[in-house]
Amino acid sequence: MTSREPVASPYGSVQTGTASAPKGLYALNMQTGQLKGAVTAAWILTVGVLTYISDPTSVTGWTVLAVVAAIPPVVMMRLWRVPAQTVSESIREALR
Repeated sequence: MTSREPVASPYGSVQTGTASAPKGLYALNMQTGQLKGAVTAAWILTVGVLTYISDPTSVTGWTVLAVVAAIPPVVMMRLWRVPAQTVSESIREALR
């Protein structure tokens, strides 16, 4: 027989490589940069469309548009933090 049969392990099959490990926050954190860019681009397009549709001509109109445009970026800057440095990144940084 050329293929190896997986060996039953009392600890589960993840250690033997026969089962997939659950996806965790690591994979999600890897995508935050792309997600931030997509959210920013979508918001810029939204503000542009709102400006075109509303055609503000008064100072009040421009002020309201500026406040509406500034709210999501401010919220993103305050609440969307950079993921904490992983152990692997810390080790690599120490080795440099």
